[in-house]
Amino acid sequence: MRRILSEEELNAKQSRRNKWISFFILAMMVFGTAGAAFVYNSESSGSTGNNGAKVQQNGNYWQANFGGANLNFLNSPESSLNNTNFALIANFNQFYNKTLYIASGDSSAYSEIASSLGLFSLRVQQACYQNCSNSQYVQKDCTNNVIVYTPSETRSITGNQSCVFINGDLATVDGFLYKTFGLA
Repeated sequence: MRRILSEEELNAKQSRRNKWISFFILAMMVFGTAGAAFVYNSESSGSTGNNGAKVQQNGNYWQANFGGANLNFLNSPESSLNNTNFALIANFNQFYNKTLYIASGDSSAYSEIASSLGLFSLRVQQACYQNCSNSQYVQKDCTNNVIVYTPSETRSITGNQSCVFINGDLATVDGFLYKTFGLA
């Protein structure tokens, strides 16, 4: 048989029960919020870029999403940035919605730059920088947005006014693009 409790004892028992239920619900809310924050931060920590975009390998290419556009690169961020002297880190806004001139005798380098920066430029045009006497392309200087690519054993990226000078290989070109888009 159960003991008959007085009204004071019933109120005290009900009060203790309400306190434990309140504590349990409060603990669930705190730990649930903390858990959600932990999961969110661990998912976003795999990001390789300054702007939160992830660079992922897909077959023979490295891909990233920037501004709703899918960018494809031939080289990984690590191999593109190693052994490259960055005397200049270009700003994406320097090329955004402006005409982009590319001076390169290498069609692969031209395609790599045009297929990525060209998506955000007003237009892309092949150009000639200096020594253009017998060139079929328009001559440009550093008063225009010109990217000049020169194959070289040493990898460097320098700049002068609106010119970007890329010396190296296709990995150097990708390193320039990773830095410009803030992906590395």
